[in-house]
Amino acid sequence: IVMNNIAEYGRDTLFTITGPNNMAQAGATLGVFLKTKDKSVKELAGPAALSAVLAGITEPAIYGVTLRFKRPFFIGAVFSGIAGAIVAAAGTGAPTLLGTSILTLPGYIGVGFVGFLIACAIAYFGSAIVTYFFGYSDDMLPKKEEKKEEEAGIYLRQERYAGSMRRTFYVGDHMTPNDVQAKYEDGVLTLTLPRKEAPQVEHDGRIAIEG
Repeated sequence: IVMNNIAEYGRDTLFTITGPNNMAQAGATLGVFLKTKDKSVKELAGPAALSAVLAGITEPAIYGVTLRFKRPFFIGAVFSGIAGAIVAAAGTGAPTLLGTSILTLPGYIGVGFVGFLIACAIAYFGSAIVTYFFGYSDDMLPKKEEKKEEEAGIYLRQERYAGSMRRTFYVGDHMTPNDVQAKYEDGVLTLTLPRKEAPQVEHDGRIAIEG
C-alpha cells in the first residue's frame, strides 16, 4: 500500500503515522537515563536514547531499556498512538520510506509538516517526562545479594547458589545401603560409614591350568 501510494500520488500518508514511535521510545529511554542512579543502566540508556533520536535506531532502546522494564515501553506506546493520531489529522506525507529521526525530519517537509513536528515533540518529551516521574525507578532492578564479613580487618565475600546437587563416590562392593547413615542438618549432609573390612580371598598364588 505504501509503495503504491508513492507511485500513484507521489507521497504516502500511511507509513508516516508510525513515525513518532521512534521519538516516543527515545523519550522513554531518556526518562530512564535521567532517573536512574545505576551506572550500568545509565551506560546503556544514554547511547540508546541518543541513537534513537538522532538516527532512528530504536532496537537498543526497546530491547535494552524500555521493554526490559515494561512500563517505559507502554508509556512510549501510548504517546506514539497520540502522536500518530495528530500526524493522521495533519495529513503528513513523505515522498519515500523514511525512518523518523532528527536527521530525517527535512524529508517530511510539505503538507502537514508542522503537525508532524508537533506530534514528534509530544511523543518525545511526553514519554520522557511521564517515564521520569511515573515509569521507572531503580527498585525495578534485580536485587544483588552479597554478604561481607569482617574478620581481623579482612573482608570476605561469600556467594551462595541455590539448586540441586548430586555427587557419587565408590565405597566398595562389601558396603550395603543399610550400612550407611545419612543426616541432613543446617544445610550440611553428613554420611557415616562403618569401618568394615573387605572380605579376604585366600589363595596360594598358584593358577590351575586345564587341559
